[in-house]
Order: sequence, then C-alpha cells, then structure tokens
Amino acid sequence: MYLPFAAVGFGVGIGAFFSQPILPSIEMVGMAASVAVGFMGACVVFPSARASIWAFLIAPILGFCAAWVRVVLVAAPVLGWPYYGYVEGDIVTIDKSASNKPRVLLENLIMSPISSARTPRYIRISFHGDGVDNLIPGRRIGARAYVTPPSGPAEPYGFDFRRYLWFYAIGGVGYSRDPPQDLGPAVDQFHLSQLRSVLAHRIGAHLDQPAQGLAVAMFLGDRSHLDPKVVDDLRATNLAHLLAISGLHMGLLCGLVFACLRVAFILCAGIAKAGVYKKYAAVIVCFVGGFYWALSGGSIATTRAFIMALIVFGAVILDRRALTLRTVAVAAFIILAIWPESLTSPGFQMSFAATIALVVCYRGYAAYGVGRGLPKGLKWLVGVAFSSLIAGAATAPFSAAHFNHLSSYGILANLASVPVVGALSMPAGVLMFLLMPFGAEGVPAQIVQHSLDWVAFVAANIAVWPGSGFNVVMPSPMVLPLLSFGLIWLILWQGVLRWMGGGAVLVAISLWMGSGRPAVLIEENAGLVGVMTDQGRAISRARGAGFVARIWLENDADDATQELSHARAPSDPWRMPLGRGSIIHARRADGVTCAAQDILVLQTPTDTPFGCEVLTPKSLRTTGSLALYHSSNGLQRIAARDYSGRWPWSDPQVRNDVLQLKGRILPVKPSG
Repeated sequence: MYLPFAAVGFGVGIGAFFSQPILPSIEMVGMAASVAVGFMGACVVFPSARASIWAFLIAPILGFCAAWVRVVLVAAPVLGWPYYGYVEGDIVTIDKSASNKPRVLLENLIMSPISSARTPRYIRISFHGDGVDNLIPGRRIGARAYVTPPSGPAEPYGFDFRRYLWFYAIGGVGYSRDPPQDLGPAVDQFHLSQLRSVLAHRIGAHLDQPAQGLAVAMFLGDRSHLDPKVVDDLRATNLAHLLAISGLHMGLLCGLVFACLRVAFILCAGIAKAGVYKKYAAVIVCFVGGFYWALSGGSIATTRAFIMALIVFGAVILDRRALTLRTVAVAAFIILAIWPESLTSPGFQMSFAATIALVVCYRGYAAYGVGRGLPKGLKWLVGVAFSSLIAGAATAPFSAAHFNHLSSYGILANLASVPVVGALSMPAGVLMFLLMPFGAEGVPAQIVQHSLDWVAFVAANIAVWPGSGFNVVMPSPMVLPLLSFGLIWLILWQGVLRWMGGGAVLVAISLWMGSGRPAVLIEENAGLVGVMTDQGRAISRARGAGFVARIWLENDADDATQELSHARAPSDPWRMPLGRGSIIHARRADGVTCAAQDILVLQTPTDTPFGCEVLTPKSLRTTGSLALYHSSNGLQRIAARDYSGRWPWSDPQVRNDVLQLKGRILPVKPSG
C-alpha cells in the first residue's frame, strides 16, 4: 500500500531540492542524510509505523540527497565565453536542430587554445553548410565553428536550457557553416548509435518518406530522418507518442517475441512442458527488451517501459501478478534514483500520467466487463479506444503545459492509427530486422511502408480539419506541481480525504486560467523585444533570434509567425508605447533618441550618454531575459536570473565549486 506513497515522497524530495534558490551545501545534505538515518532508527523502535515513516519521512529526504548527488556527479566544464575557431571531436549522435539542420554531439574535444581542464566533455554543433550528408557516429571530424555557452531561459519562469544540458554534460552549443573534415574513425570508441545508424541506412534503402522517417524514429529512436511537416501533423493530432519508444512499442515487441518463443518451444518440446518453457521465453524476452532499450537510446519513456516489462516478465517467471500501481512505483523509483532531474521533464510526466491512468482505469474496465460478449476483433477495438481516451485525457494537461497545444480529434486519430501500428507496423518491423542478416527484409519492409504511410495520411488530413486543435497559455510555475499532487492524491488516498485532491486540481485549473502574460519580454542578448498589444505580441524584428520568438508566441498561445508578429508594429528604430514612456529597440545607438521615462534596448554596447535607461547585452548578462508586468505601482520587472537562482549551470562560481568537489570525490579529469 505504501510503496506508491514512497515513490511520491521521493519525487517530492527531488522537487524540493530543485525549488531551492541556490545549490544546497554538502553540509546541509549531510544533515539531511543524518536525519534520514535517525528516522530509520525510529523504524526499529516503532515497527508498526515503519511503512509510514519510510513513505512520508525517509523517502523525501532520500530524494533530496539523490538529486544533490546527481548534480555533482554529472559536473563537467562549461564554456565561459563564446568561442570561434577550429573544433575537433568524435561524433556520438546525430539529430536535427530546431531549424531542421544536421546536428552532432561531439566528445573527446580539441578546442585550442582552451586547456583540456576547461574543455567541455560534450558540445553540440549544427551544420548549416554543404558536405554534411556523410556524417556518421563513431567518426572523428573537424570544422571551424562558433560555440557559445548554453543560453538561459527565453523568459523568466521558462524552460532553462542550461539546466537541461548540464545533466548531459554538454558545455557548449553552436553552429558551423563549413563542411566538416572527416578525420577517420574515433580511436577505441564504439557507440550503439553506430549500429543505429547502420540499421537506419538499411531501412532507408527499402522505405520512402514519410514512412522512412517514421520507421527510423519508431523502431530506433532516431528522429533525424523525420520530415518537420510530419512531426507538426503528429503533434497536432496527438499522435506524437508514436515517435517516443514507450509502452506501446516495448509491449508490442516483447509480447510478439514472447508469443513466438512460446509457440516455438511448444512445437519443439510439446504442450506438456509449456509452463516451464514459458519461463524460459520470459527470460529471453528480458534480454531482447534490454537490447532494444539500449539501441533506442534509453529515453525516459523507454526506460519506464523496459522496467515495467522486466517486472511483468519477472512475474511470469515467479508466477506472480505484476500489473499494479506498485509496478509503476518501482519504475518511478528506479528512474528518479538514476535521473532525478527527469521529474520535471515532459517525458517523465506524460509517460507516468498515462501509465497510472491506464492501470487504475483498467481495473474498472475489467471489473465492469466492458466489451464482454463482443466479437474478439471488436473487443480489441473497444480496448484501443478506451486506452486512447484514458491516456489522452491523462496526458492532456501536461502536454498543454509543456507544448502549449491541445488536439481536438486526438482520440479519432489514435483510433485510426494505433490499430494499424499494432497489427501491421510493429510485427512487420520486428520481422524486417530479423530478416536483415539474410537480406530478405524486402517484403515486411513494404508492409511497414504502407502502414506508416497510412499513419502519415491520417495525421496530415486530421491536422487541417477546422478546430483540430487550440493553443494554451503557459501556466504559472505552481500549476503543474499542484495539479500533479491533486491527481495523485485522488488516486492513492482512500476515504473521504481523497477528495482534497479534487480541490487541489480545481485550484490548479483556476490558477492556470488566471495566468497572465508579460506586457514586455526582452531577450537575454538584447536581440529581441516583444510587447503585448490588442492584436497579440508585437516583436521588434521580423528575423533573427527566431527560436526565442517562437517560444514567446507559443507561450502566448499565439499562432502568428515572427514575421506576422513584427508586422503588428513595424518601425525603424522599433518603438512601442509603454506606460508613461516607450520601449525602443535598435541595433546601434546611431540616430536613436529617448526621453527620461523610456527604456532603450541596444544590441551593441555603446558609450553614448542617453537620458533614459539603456539595456545592452552587457547589462543583461547579470539579469538574463527580462519580463515586465503592469501593476498598480507601475511596471514590475522580473529577471530570469532571479528565478534561476545560483546553480552550477547558471553561476560560474558555483560551477567551479562543484567541479572542485567532484574532483575530490572522484579524482578524474571531468573533461573528455
């Protein structure tokens, strides 16, 4: 009973850790660990309260400590300034950037004149020029590139890219317009991404787009072959979950392999030994699932699905029941213990929201005999519809919060696509990979081609239906934690007090509906300014800083492009009324004038004296991006740096302290 509560408590401890304004000291963590040890002693003294103490007192402290350990262990150097020069490194993975350019992750870097001790472990570079068709994982390349430290949030309370990249030890991001030089194979390096690349090439030899990109993403976890239009259509129709290797993919693969092995064993050994060989089949499936997990890149959703598959087939081996909330709790424990930062990721939240909802609702589905008496095929279709409805409803608030969009016809799109994927695409895909060593994968590849063409067709057509979806304003920071707490309380608590969870959900919804957007947003490098108008946000430039502009508009629930947003108030220099003055954005100070109550944002530093407040990249370096809100006392200013706090990914001094601490704990070089 208490295991799910303990998993929740562990997550609460992680959330409490990351909500601190500064990285907790080692002394504070040591004190917390001592308190946990004291509570463990209380478990011995009060054995009847052991489960409650573990769930509500010890688990949160362990979650807090686990998050601190993770922050320290992943510590690696981060660029302290922009770097332009020659970069040499080994390709680890290849994907696509937001602008649909090939992007590589490099390790074992040489970035002269940066010393090896200050060189990041990994950097990520997008190639905007020619000569990038032959990039292969496991090869060493060199190119002249412009690399910068990871940028902060596009706006206060927004997604912090520095924090995200810290946990992947990526200390710099940039681009190159030069063709990369192939310097030969990486020395003593082998990554499963190399095998993934080979398999993707074999798939591409038999499939045409869009099925090719869908197949590589669905089977191998490699999205670099996807057409951006197809991705947009899948997101608009709530079919993007097909791209994430999760319970659907792992369940179909493991279930199909398990069924085939059982049939093979029965044919070889006879029905009398079916029970024994069922366990042998379960053991083999665990290894198959593990290989698939590693090959696909081991995302949060894939890891959760693999852990649950291990538990399910472990239960088969031990003749036990497995599909319960305890199974989900164990999976959550393992993932959060290894990757505590995943608690705030959309992959973790949506994956577990769908799984918990399905486990809980299928109890009622089975108890009330839904679909009983129907033909087998129709019963399966009812099950798919039920699963789509429950999973879609459970993930909807998290999808809306992270991606600012909700699909109106998601259930219909899933009904038209998921049965085809389950009945045709996945079995044919498994057969295709099994036949690849013999060069006989052509026939199953054609089944994959036609079935995934159908998925793309469904997504493309439903996406353009009137009212197919609507945008959602970014919620305030308290909405998702409160909503999650309320939903979990409703599910886990027994008795009248469980309805307190419903109250928390209602409060979260009301806070979301009342979430306001900033009157003014200023990008951290002074490259962009956005002012809210009656027509929506007007952005100061039609081009440039497009990624930030897109995030602002998405958070506003605005469909406009950057060009259309700029057209709402075009001028040169760009000037918009703001309170009793104006806000002005210009590239240079030449020819710009301002009054005392104005705010002037300049992209280049200047020594020219002005009679108004001037914001430049240098001054914004101490604040990060800015948000201005109208209030009774005038304009209220919120800086991203104030919200981000002092953490190793946002503060160089804290980062140096953490690197030194890691060096004392693990005396190895942090850089590649």
